Amino acid sequence: MLCKVKVKNISNNFQEHQFPKAGTSENNMKLSLTFFALIISQLVFCQSKRGKIILEKDKYGVAYISHDTSRREYSWLIPDDPDEDTERYYYQSYQNIIADTNLTLKFQPNPYSLSKWTPLYVIGNKYYLYGPSDWMYSFGYIISDSTIFKQSSPDPEVYLIVNMKEPSNNEFQFTTINYTKKQIKISIYIIDKTNEIAVWKFEKENEVDFKLMINSNNIKNFPVVIRTCGKIKCFTEYDFEEPDFEKLISNTR
Repeated sequence: MLCKVKVKNISNNFQEHQFPKAGTSENNMKLSLTFFALIISQLVFCQSKRGKIILEKDKYGVAYISHDTSRREYSWLIPDDPDEDTERYYYQSYQNIIADTNLTLKFQPNPYSLSKWTPLYVIGNKYYLYGPSDWMYSFGYIISDSTIFKQSSPDPEVYLIVNMKEPSNNEFQFTTINYTKKQIKISIYIIDKTNEIAVWKFEKENEVDFKLMINSNNIKNFPVVIRTCGKIKCFTEYDFEEPDFEKLISNTR
């Protein structure tokens, strides 16, 4: 909800102060500037009190920024530990990948074994998390010593790790196989060591895809953009800027 300024309170503030009498252009200018300053102060107070900054508002709903790290969305953005259904899907995917091949699980310890990763987004060169109106659009990754698991409601996916290399302290390369039994190279470039923010690059045949991710342990270091349309799902999600992924990667080298 947009912040409403209580004009009555502003009027009371005016009564508590002595202002120059109107009649000259200089006095009128001072009066106008004072009135404007009071309005701005009320807006800033209300905005900080609610902890919301409106990004976009349409006839269906609103998108806003929240710095309140106690919000439930922060826990929703962390990939869940595998439950019984997930483990069953995980096992079936593994059996499908190794069928008619000589592949087996290779346990290869890596610096990010058992880590969870959450997507990150950009607005004006600043990083934000995203709480969508429809949480089916939410996803995350879990890295183990043998697989990379994409956790997503519509299309979870298992990548079996065939090989792992560490060309530098900022780069990790995983050669993987997914359910199509095609090789997919997943490269992780750490662009912010403090917050463990990384560009994930997926390469399959002639296809290349990028994701901006953050280690889920550090998500409370950043605000979250919330898209809501009340009690119904929005027709659209918030449209974020597309980062220059190659430039971000080049800065790590």
